[in-house]
Amino acid sequence: MGELGERLRQAREAKGLTLEQVEEITKIRRRYLQALEEEDFGQLPGEVFVRGFLRNYALALGLDAEEILTASGRKVPPPVPPVEERPAEILDEPLVPPAIGQRIVAIAIGAMVVIALVVGGWALYRFLGPPAGGPAATATLPAASPTSAQAVLTAAPPAATATPSTTPTAEPTATDVPLSGVLLRLGATARCWLRVTIDGRLAYEGNLEAGQVQEWQGAEQIFLRTGNAGGLRIWYNGQEVEPIGGPGEVVERAWQAGALPEGVSPGEPAGERTPAPVGPPPSSPTPTPDVPTDTPTPDAPTETPAPAE
Repeated sequence: MGELGERLRQAREAKGLTLEQVEEITKIRRRYLQALEEEDFGQLPGEVFVRGFLRNYALALGLDAEEILTASGRKVPPPVPPVEERPAEILDEPLVPPAIGQRIVAIAIGAMVVIALVVGGWALYRFLGPPAGGPAATATLPAASPTSAQAVLTAAPPAATATPSTTPTAEPTATDVPLSGVLLRLGATARCWLRVTIDGRLAYEGNLEAGQVQEWQGAEQIFLRTGNAGGLRIWYNGQEVEPIGGPGEVVERAWQAGALPEGVSPGEPAGERTPAPVGPPPSSPTPTPDVPTDTPTPDAPTETPAPAE
């Protein structure tokens, strides 16, 4: 134990304190206090902790902390000189010359006056409205300088113009625009299994007996899967199409939206029709089954030529 450590120990014992009591006062661990008294500074975490622990230990024992640090050979950091505060410099001249500042203010005021006059004139013109029986009056504003304080609102005199006669045009009727959708009609010539999907949703799955006719209608697409393609007659939007396969053949086919036949509206529900006999497709060009043929009326009177006299 050196002279410094002995001095610390004697000061502690003179106050009747144990290392545990000093630990409670200084919050320094007992083993570090014992290392300071034994001058075993290698047990401490670092040089900064050595100076800090020596200072706090000396103050707790009533010793001169600076003297203890000097005796241990540690340099006392010199005091930091206070920073000299310099008074704020006061400019003798303003940052903006008075003439320039006055000019900016005058320009700003003039611009505000011009804007107010333009807005007021436009509001007055909208309030009064154009003169009746002639073209709309045109407002003419003179060029305004920043120092101008008035604006003149003049209206050009209306010119006498002949009122052109208007010819009513025929408005297009709703029937001019073709309605779009998918109308699929299936007629069974033999028993066949069907799966019908309308716009992505399953609409029907089951058997269609021979002689049955059924219709489905969709907005975008109708998808058909059948297990007996040769046993079906198919009409798409009122027109019969070619057979999609042979007897007993599994076929999938999709029909997209097109022009609907006359009298059918998009979204109109279509379901199973009254069963009607459906024969095999004819060999001649396929007629449209939905278009009635003109037949003579049996009750119509006929003219009989009078006998010659």
